[in-house]
Amino acid sequence: MYVPRIGSRREKLIEIVNKSGGITIERLIEKHGMLGATETWNLIRDLRKLAKLHCINQIGDVFFPIFKAKPTEIDDKVDLVPPRTAPPFKPLQTFPPTVSPRGQPIERRSFKTCKSNVRYQSKNDI
Repeated sequence: MYVPRIGSRREKLIEIVNKSGGITIERLIEKHGMLGATETWNLIRDLRKLAKLHCINQIGDVFFPIFKAKPTEIDDKVDLVPPRTAPPFKPLQTFPPTVSPRGQPIERRSFKTCKSNVRYQSKNDI
């Protein structure tokens, strides 16, 4: 949705239309003046532009505010999301399989027999 710059004429126009509940150009000029515009056409152009950008509604020559539904109030006391806690510890109940799903035996390799660049020092090395 379009949001005009703070302090601009368009922001003042939206505020006036929202407070009035519905206003014509003539009534706007009588009540609030020209709002810095040199001609009436400048105000009409700005109001029609705001209506085109869905900031206000225009029905005939009258400009109405667009009321949106109020946001629902959320009760802060209710926990919407439960806190994250660690699951309880369960010791391993099974041993790793010794046979693969294809029926091939799974080798038991330790770290020192793997082909890696990590040097392993045994008790016989000095």
